[in-house]
Formats: sequence, C-alpha cells, structure tokens
Amino acid sequence: MTPNDQALTTDEILLELSQAVAAYLSDPTSATLCRLTTAASTNPLMAAALGSRYQRHGENAAAYQLYLAAQPHWQRQHGTALYNNLSVIALKAYDFDQAWTWTRHALAINPRDGARMAYDLARTAIFSARHDIYWAAARAADDLEPSNIRYWSALYVEDNFRRMPDNADRQMGYGPPPLPPRAPRPSRPASDSPRKLLLVGRDFSNTASFNRMFGTFRRLPDCDFQVECLSVRDDFDPNRTHLPEFTHHSTPERNIPELAAAIRRIGPDVIIDLVSHGQPEAFAVFAGRPAPLILGWAGNGVSSGTKVYDAFLTDPVISPPGAEIHYTERLIRLPASSLTIEPYPSYPEAGDRRLPMERNGHVTFGMYHRISKVSEPVIALWSDLLRAVPDSRLVIKTAFVTEPPHATRLLAAFAAHGIPETRLRLMNMTGPAEHCQVVSDTDITLTPFPEQGFVTDFDHLWMGVPFVAYEVDQRPCARLAATLARAAGAPFLVAKSPAAYIQTAKDLAADPAYLRTARHCYRQNLIDAGLTDHMRTARAMADAIRSLWQELRTAAD
Repeated sequence: MTPNDQALTTDEILLELSQAVAAYLSDPTSATLCRLTTAASTNPLMAAALGSRYQRHGENAAAYQLYLAAQPHWQRQHGTALYNNLSVIALKAYDFDQAWTWTRHALAINPRDGARMAYDLARTAIFSARHDIYWAAARAADDLEPSNIRYWSALYVEDNFRRMPDNADRQMGYGPPPLPPRAPRPSRPASDSPRKLLLVGRDFSNTASFNRMFGTFRRLPDCDFQVECLSVRDDFDPNRTHLPEFTHHSTPERNIPELAAAIRRIGPDVIIDLVSHGQPEAFAVFAGRPAPLILGWAGNGVSSGTKVYDAFLTDPVISPPGAEIHYTERLIRLPASSLTIEPYPSYPEAGDRRLPMERNGHVTFGMYHRISKVSEPVIALWSDLLRAVPDSRLVIKTAFVTEPPHATRLLAAFAAHGIPETRLRLMNMTGPAEHCQVVSDTDITLTPFPEQGFVTDFDHLWMGVPFVAYEVDQRPCARLAATLARAAGAPFLVAKSPAAYIQTAKDLAADPAYLRTARHCYRQNLIDAGLTDHMRTARAMADAIRSLWQELRTAAD
C-alpha cells in the first residue's frame, strides 16, 4: 500500500486484497503474508466482505486467510460477523476447538450476538459427541442471557436427561424456566366431550424416525376425534408429511406471536405437544392456555421442565411408581404402551442363515444410535466389554462417524482404553436396505446410556437381534429399553449396573442357541405385546383425554 491509500476506490482495494490472498495461497512465504496482512489491516471491513464473498462460493481457504488477516484489526463496532464466519468454516472442518475459540471472541465483541453463536455451536457440538465443547458454549450462552428459554431448555435437557447422574438422588435442575405465569384456566368447556385435537410438531416429514411413533395418532379419528397438525418448521412441506390424512398448518420457527395466532385460528379443544424442547418457545404459547386441555407425551422422551401441560401421557413401564421425581407434570399412565412403532415394510424376516459369529468366527457387536449418545463413560464400558469377550468386534454405524476428525477422536478414545483400531469398524449412514444387512450381520447390539433410543432399538429387536442396555436410573430416557425388552420377552437384556451389562453381553455371546431363537421369536412377541397395536393405544389415549376433559368441566362448576 502507498500513502495515498485513502484515495483508492473500492474496486482497487478489493483487487489488491484478492491479489494479496491469491499470492499467499500460491506461495505462503513471509513476504506474501506481509502483503496480505498490510492490505487487510488497512481495510479490515473490506477484507471481511471479500472473505464472505469467497465463502459463499465455497472458497473457504481464501476466505479464512482474509478473515485471519483482518481479525487483529477488528473493532467492537464492526460486530460479530467475522467471528461467526470463522466459526462456520471451523465447524465445516469439524474443528470444534477452533470454533469455540472464535465464538469466545464474538462473546467479547457483543455478548448477545455471541450468545447466539455459542448456542448454535453447542447444538452442533453435541450432535458430534463433543460434550466438552457443548457444555462450555451452552453454559456461556445461558449465563449471558438467562432469560432466553432456548438456552435454558438446552441445558435442562442435557443435564437432566442425557448425562450420567452425579448421584442416585440427583434432583432436576435448571428450573423454573423464564416463562410468563400460566394464564388462568378458561371457563367451563361448553361441550360434553372434546372433538378437535391439534398435534403441534416440529417435523411431520416422512423421513424422520420419530414420526414412526405417530401410528397412534392416525387412529384417533376412529375414536371420534377430528385431528389437525401444526408444524413449527420453516421448511415444512405438506406434500411430504407422514400424516397425509390430516389437515396441516404451519408457522415460522421460533415465532411466538405467529404460533399463538395460528392456534387461535384453529381453535382446538386439546393440544398434544410433539415439539417439546425441539422449539421451547412453544412453551411460552402454551403458558397462555390457547386450548382447554394441553398435554405432553412420552414420545418426546423428557419432561418439559415447566407447568404448561395439564398432564403428561406415559405408561407404567416408562414411568414406574416413584418416577414423578423426574417430571414437573402430572403423570397419566395409560393401561397400554404409550409408544407404538410403525415398522418399515422393508425390514426382512429373520432367515435361516447361520449366526454372524458362526460365519465370522468371532462375536460382532453393533452400535447404530446417534454418535451424540456415545460419551466417555459409554466408551469405557464398551471397551471393558470388548476385553471381556476375546476377539469380538464392534461396528459403529452412524452419521459423522467416518469424518476424519470424528473417526480419529473416537479411535483414540478406544485406544486409550486398550482397544486397537483392528477391533472397530466405523461406517457412515446408508439406505434402509444396506442398513438392514449390517444389523443382520450383527450378533448383539449395544445401547448407549443414559439416553437410549426407542425406534432404533425396536428395529433391532424387530429383526431378531438382541440389544444390551444399561438402565442407570428411572429417568424416562433410561427406561425406553425396558419397554422394548419386556415386550420381546427378554427383560434380562436391561442391566442395572455396568458389571451386569458386561455379564449380560457375555451370556448372550456364549449362547448361540438363544440368539437363533431370538431371531425367529422377537418380532411376534413385539406384536403380541401391542408395540404395533396403534388402535389399542389410541383408545387408551382417548379415554385418558376424555377423563381429563370431564375433570375440567367438574372443576369449573
């Protein structure tokens, strides 16, 4: 640059910056770095703007160098955009430590905008099993904006339902949430019985595994309910809904006034919340009592942590006596399973092939849950199990796991517990047909803890492959496997201690005759137990709703 820099036009500045970054990328020497640094220090805003243009076109290397060159000269009044873009580039490379570094800079520049960045980083980190980054970022967001229900909700769910308990008597934390006081109960409902039922959900797409638990709702019209659906997702496509038989509505994400207005227009008698912590802003709407009866449901897996529901629909297996400590709501235990599953038609029947252990000469364990559920205590226990079953192998098949940073970290974590890479196989997500084949080639699947997975473990049993689960306590997230194991006629699959977890897996691995029996019997057991009997659960749900409705009418008299 020359002393006449101020006279340069915008085009000339951009040209110099683009030439400087191109020179450095082609020949990264101290001279080219000095040229780039000088150009960016004189015009940091222009450097950031050009970097953003490169980033939009996928040229992240150029963008990153321009941001780095501008960063030392970035001022508070410039805002957080530069650090947000740096964090995004780091996240695309799965470099969560560097993303957290740039987020810390953003927090210092603008605490409010930085808190939003920290929350987004936390959500991304947890789905990639970076629990350390999650807690650092999520706590920072909540500390800076304790009145933001999104930040409260994230910490509440992770702390109370997805972490190993600090002690057996641990109480729920992060409450009460920053919600307005619940509105007074409306006047006595005019009708003798509720008719219009509204399902408020985040994603009614036919691709979500969660939606395979909607079979019960399909049958509610047969119980004399008019059912409609309200999606709170921006990209909702009514042509791809999992429930095409119902009338669908949608509102923008995280827009409290629009959601409240939409519910008023629909005018439901009963709301069943399928959103829960997926969009906790809905809790603020429910606090205004937009319907006479508002219900939570065990399919969401967790308590809302609020008082916005009139009741929470569950069952005695997921919520046994004494489980009230894990809920803020009144529990209504249905006389049938509160959760049912719609199996994929493509899931094959168990064949007469030899067991995988008989074909391979070793036991094959499998883990097919989200990688976010695989924490350090899980890895430690699975490592102990692999050592306890000589020559056994573990297949880990899930999203993100084959990305180099994730694979390297996961393999290193097992290696730290004495498990070499040769005993592990990492596989990415595939289509249903190939996934079925992988599960069929597994002798025993392993369920993580404390958060289990209802649909995933159901699929394993449906294909005749037993799982081993660890029920760490009576939180609902840790009781899902118990529902499935009991229905399959195999309650012993759920262990109550790490030692019992290992022993259960060892016993199964040593009993190939049982594994062959399981492959032919589990599916019919699940059917006989009502896990696919959506009508039975719908009737039980309808009876519970009408009983609660009568309570409303009686209380208003």
